[in-house]
Amino acid sequence: MVSSNGLINRRSLVRAQQGPQTKKQNMEIVYFTLGAVTVLLIIGVAIMIRIGILVRTLQEDLRDHERGTHDVVVDLHRRIDNEVRELRAHNDQTLLKIKDELRELHTKIDENEREIISLLDSQVYRLTNKINKQQLPKG
Repeated sequence: MVSSNGLINRRSLVRAQQGPQTKKQNMEIVYFTLGAVTVLLIIGVAIMIRIGILVRTLQEDLRDHERGTHDVVVDLHRRIDNEVRELRAHNDQTLLKIKDELRELHTKIDENEREIISLLDSQVYRLTNKINKQQLPKG
């Protein structure tokens, strides 16, 4: 209780005055505080574990959604590509039909032109013959 310089140590004096009952109460407070801190640590650890599980679950759900979205996008691109191919094929077929129709029309126009020229030639020939017959002297 007495320090080296002859002064009484305050803590020692307070402890000596408190007696055994106060020490028991101090120990109870220390144990209660340690228990409370332990409970809070356990609760904190449990919360951290639960948060970790939730984060992993959310990450897995996000990956599943990303895979699903990727599958939908791939399927959509495939369907669009198929539609484009079908439209190009239909367009090519339509262009071929149009070219065939144009060839037929040109052929018919050429045939009609030859017929008209032939008819005109025959009419001109007849008319020429008629004119020549009228101009010839009878006799």
